[in-house]
Amino acid sequence: MKTVVVVGGSLAGIRAAEMILAKGFPGKCLIISREPEPAYERPPLSKQVITKGWEFDQVSLDVDNLESLEITRGKSAISLDVASKVVTLSDETKINYDGLIIATGCEPRLLSLPCYSQDNLPNRSNPSPALVSISQDLDNVLTLRTFGDAAKIRSRVAGNSKVVIIGAGFIGLELSSSLSQIGAKVTLIDPLDGLLQRTLGGYFSSYFEGLVRSNGIALQLGTTPTFFAIDSNRQVTGVATSSGEIFSCDLVIVAIGVIPSTAWLADSNVLLHPKDHGVVCNKYCQVMSKAGAPIENVFACGDVAWWHNELFDGPMRIEHFENAVSMGRCSGSNLVARPGDLASYTEIPFFWSDMFGKKIQYVGRSDEDSELEFIEGNLASDKFLAIYSNQGRITAAIGVGRPAKLMKIRTKIGEGASIDAIGTN
Repeated sequence: MKTVVVVGGSLAGIRAAEMILAKGFPGKCLIISREPEPAYERPPLSKQVITKGWEFDQVSLDVDNLESLEITRGKSAISLDVASKVVTLSDETKINYDGLIIATGCEPRLLSLPCYSQDNLPNRSNPSPALVSISQDLDNVLTLRTFGDAAKIRSRVAGNSKVVIIGAGFIGLELSSSLSQIGAKVTLIDPLDGLLQRTLGGYFSSYFEGLVRSNGIALQLGTTPTFFAIDSNRQVTGVATSSGEIFSCDLVIVAIGVIPSTAWLADSNVLLHPKDHGVVCNKYCQVMSKAGAPIENVFACGDVAWWHNELFDGPMRIEHFENAVSMGRCSGSNLVARPGDLASYTEIPFFWSDMFGKKIQYVGRSDEDSELEFIEGNLASDKFLAIYSNQGRITAAIGVGRPAKLMKIRTKIGEGASIDAIGTN
């Protein structure tokens, strides 16, 4: 190989490129990044950028061998021709490659709602008022994915600003925590009856609900937004929900999840997952074709990639910092390895969140058949640690304020240890 192209200039792509060079690749390594800024870390965007006013240089990413990388910023890939080994960019430039890393990450899910004048809203006596528009490009409806998004959110919030956050996943919760710290009055809306049910199951919902409500967040569960009330300047002044209430606001943040950034691959031979159109890979992070065969010298990593994790004997896609780092390194290493030296990617899922003064960490993978057992504290405790198991084998753990002990359990999961290896109190 003479030229390797990495499409995606964020954490996973950067770590892949670093590994390619670290392995002694003598050719050209080119990174295509749609963001105009150098690479940076995303976890602080929902936290320190808002609460402490961190600027870009405080989140920028250290990059090894930066002088050996050729980086094109502010341009996106718009198509891929696998047969000809060509990536076409948004300015119509065509880039030839011998090896390719797909690391395009994800983009926020958007929300489209009808908009009505705040002076002429739907109600029982006026069920069909004039529709002003369908929400799009409303100045005070924001999402969070980039540093620019976080900076804009920070600039829009003053003391006592009313903020409605739609979506109570980890990003919605972290934003609720951060914005409340700087004086905003936050209303958090989610269609599920319990917090974090999709991620952690229903058992821990009461703990997080208590944490949120005790910090002054107006939590509205089991309800969905139905329309926006807007003023003459197309500013949202209220969010109506299926409960019949309208919540006044100065700012709306949509935090309803992300989708893999793979539209540019729609007409390629790359196999996309039917669930969310993420890139399907084998256990080596090698991209699969639509015929189900690995594509030579094409790998993927980070938020965009599904892969078969042998450790858990199943496919997974993970949207967290640690996975972007580890999968980036694995894909980069495998791209330049000899065919017989490919390494399986058997990462143990791990993520953390800081909110309302608590550090929450989760490792492994659990399912509805998993058994849960507390080995320290309980839901009424200030700190606790609990493990999940299947047929006596540890598969996952969740901890609040127990980082060191949880990381030891992560090692035990990798060893296939039984629950007896942990012990209980």
